[in-house]
Amino acid sequence: TSGIYLISRMSPMYVMIPEVMIIISIIGALTAIVAATIAITQNDIKGVLAYSTVSQLGYMFLALGAGGFTAAMFHVVTHAFFKACLFLGSGSVIHAMEHVEHGLHKEGKDVHFDPQDMRFMGGLKKYMPSTYKTFLIATVAIAGIPPLAGFFSKDEVLAMTMNAGFVDGGSWVYMMLWGVGIITAFLTAFYMFRLTLTTFHGSFKLPTKIKEAVGSEKFLHENPWNMTTPLWILAILAIFGGFLGVPNFIVETFTHEPAHINLLHDWLYKVNADYSIVMSHALEWGLMAVSILIAISGVWLAFRMYNNDQQEESDAKIASRFGGLYSVWKDKYNLDDVYEGLIANPTVKFSDKVLAVFDMKVVDGIVNAIAGTVRLFGSLFRYLQTGVVSSYALAFVIGVIVILYLMIS
Repeated sequence: TSGIYLISRMSPMYVMIPEVMIIISIIGALTAIVAATIAITQNDIKGVLAYSTVSQLGYMFLALGAGGFTAAMFHVVTHAFFKACLFLGSGSVIHAMEHVEHGLHKEGKDVHFDPQDMRFMGGLKKYMPSTYKTFLIATVAIAGIPPLAGFFSKDEVLAMTMNAGFVDGGSWVYMMLWGVGIITAFLTAFYMFRLTLTTFHGSFKLPTKIKEAVGSEKFLHENPWNMTTPLWILAILAIFGGFLGVPNFIVETFTHEPAHINLLHDWLYKVNADYSIVMSHALEWGLMAVSILIAISGVWLAFRMYNNDQQEESDAKIASRFGGLYSVWKDKYNLDDVYEGLIANPTVKFSDKVLAVFDMKVVDGIVNAIAGTVRLFGSLFRYLQTGVVSSYALAFVIGVIVILYLMIS
């Protein structure tokens, strides 16, 4: 997000280099869809949210490259509301699952499981109503369902992307990137409701996975108020935070006069070099309708596949439908291997070599130099310690004579 802020503040410079703007949008769009496809395959509740965050950051860079600097900052703000709520909500769930594990241990049962694995969850809305309600609100927000915060910011990102294709000197590339953004919006709604339904709906799955955990649902309970209060605060912001940036065209369509209801734009327009809106209001309404339809479609498909106790079967259906492509998503496009092979391992090897040379030549050199200096002076001064009393007496007399001479002179 610091990079997003930096580009926004330097927007007057970036808009003078259209080629760079397109590259920023392409990188953002690819980041958004790649991370979204990975999120579909994750079973770690925090893993889904982590890749979701990467995907949403891609959205923000998509907007930056399309001249929607205010839209990008708007999405930073709304994303902070609902994603913080989601992460804290996942923490609440993980805490509850760990409590179940500890409860089983107190009963003398040697049961171990991953408290972040959604396949052991299910049915938690019955035991954790506050966590469920706030998590659901944040999920609806990130899915882009109106009138929650994520809808307005995501819609502005997509609208500015399409608008960039109509700006003077615009490129058809932006229209393709809008399509990538729409696909990502569908995937976002799908994988977020997959997460929510798998975690909170259906029945508690741990006893069906581990026989010794039968009856373990008695250890499930809502977390104390100091954990749920922040969730409600963030959930409220996820509901109303989007009204900071309600698009002006909604009012202008009916009044036929310039409107100023987009508070965030009116606040930032002096520092952000946003592209001018050149689309017609009809097209803006059409894009908004498509955005809503896509989000609802993702939610509908998730409910159809995951509003039951058949999560693993539903995952298997997706894997069967997409075949090798699903395996690529599951393996995270082997990006970890690429990073390790091209960056991590070479860096470690290079560092080892540099460290070895530095350690031998510099560190050992300093230590050896100090020791050598001490030995040198020791070897020189040892001749003064002969052990012969007459020599010490002679040295004493000579010293006295020298001192007296210096005093007299």
